Amino acid sequence: MNIRRINDNEIKLALDLVWDVFLKFEAKDYIDEGIQLFKDSIDNKDFISKMEFFGAFLNNKLVGVISTRDKCHISLLFVNEEFHKQGIGKSLINYILKFNEQNFITVNSSIYGKSFYEHLGFVCLSNEQNVKGLRFYPMKKDL
Repeated sequence: MNIRRINDNEIKLALDLVWDVFLKFEAKDYIDEGIQLFKDSIDNKDFISKMEFFGAFLNNKLVGVISTRDKCHISLLFVNEEFHKQGIGKSLINYILKFNEQNFITVNSSIYGKSFYEHLGFVCLSNEQNVKGLRFYPMKKDL
């Protein structure tokens, strides 16, 4: 597996993977307003431009995406369904930690992803949050 920064020409491919995985695994936990807000956010060029994107590639095929803000907050983490439970998500997190300039990393975990993050040592900072139909757990891991 090769993990590297996603270039501008690959952003659409990365966001298509994000949307497909979101629909299969996370959308069921959201009301219509939350689904639309998520879609609008990944379609918002200004929002996307504030993130750094990295991808996991197997045989030159993009199979996982992670994006960060400020090098210490995970904005998006999605792995193609065929490659779940193969260590790709963990590898993507370990890769971005090389660029982390803080002694912590944060994420607003989906309901679906909460146990994954807990397994990696993240802890919940509060109970489940619901903002405009988006349900998440604010989480943090000290490094």
